[in-house]
Amino acid sequence: MISIRAPMRRALLALLVAISLPAHVQADDVVADPFAGFRQLAWSLIGDRFVWGDIKVRSGWRLQENGLNNRCRVLNGGERTVLEGDCAIALDAFDDLAPVTRTDSSPLVIMVHGLGGARMDFSILRRDLGNRRIAAETVAYPSLLGDISAHARRLNAILNGVKGKQPFLFVTHSMGGLVVRTALAETASWRRQHAVDGLFMIGPPNRGAALARLGTDFVTILGPATLDLIPENARTIPAPDVRYCIIAGATGTADGLNPAVPGDDDGVIGLAETLIQPGDDRLILNANHRALLGHPETAEALRRFIGGGRCAPI
Repeated sequence: MISIRAPMRRALLALLVAISLPAHVQADDVVADPFAGFRQLAWSLIGDRFVWGDIKVRSGWRLQENGLNNRCRVLNGGERTVLEGDCAIALDAFDDLAPVTRTDSSPLVIMVHGLGGARMDFSILRRDLGNRRIAAETVAYPSLLGDISAHARRLNAILNGVKGKQPFLFVTHSMGGLVVRTALAETASWRRQHAVDGLFMIGPPNRGAALARLGTDFVTILGPATLDLIPENARTIPAPDVRYCIIAGATGTADGLNPAVPGDDDGVIGLAETLIQPGDDRLILNANHRALLGHPETAEALRRFIGGGRCAPI
């Protein structure tokens, strides 16, 4: 049997748990209780969050493809499956059933989750936006079944199908930031009719993630995108050509939460790993990687950013 030292075992558990927990569950509590962590991980794997990916989204409805058997389904705004089967039939049903409700030119917020994440990760932020009558669409993709370039191509294909000319404003968590950055670096037809108001990144591994080196031994489980998160690979992604800001988690200590991550960190991503370049607009919060999504100061910063301001108050 291979013996894994306790700090390394705890670091790996932190990685596996952090990509699987719903936003309202505290990763610190789960890592402290390994049995609870594995129960939560098993619960996540039982679900279909790693298999279905969006093809089209509109007004809360979504057309999705199963990454394992290439079947498609249509989900309504209440997350109920109204049709599942042949993709051509599902596409026709989506076009007929999904309502077109946007007629104004205000920004549409596009929310993109991270590795092992799900569109429900943004439930708190989306509820806050809805209360302020700000339209938002979440995008689901099978993050464990492709690399970052493949996920970026899927995102661009989804955006190509968005009707209207309203600008987009992207909100991302973790690896989702790299997916959007890669999508923005590619040539896509949607950019001819949709401006980009900005990119709001929560806990992004902009300079890669030291933990990804551990994950290379588990590519079969975590997917090929793990290799893209290795620092020397992540740093090849071009800086975005739009305004952006960063929400980062830290403890204010030299060692942070995770012994496998150099310096201060949020349990998964190092504070230094979140930057694209010195002087970035960055708000640092005392929260772990998952808790950043539901932190009230994250929601407040997003409201400022949507209004044209900075994440970090001056």
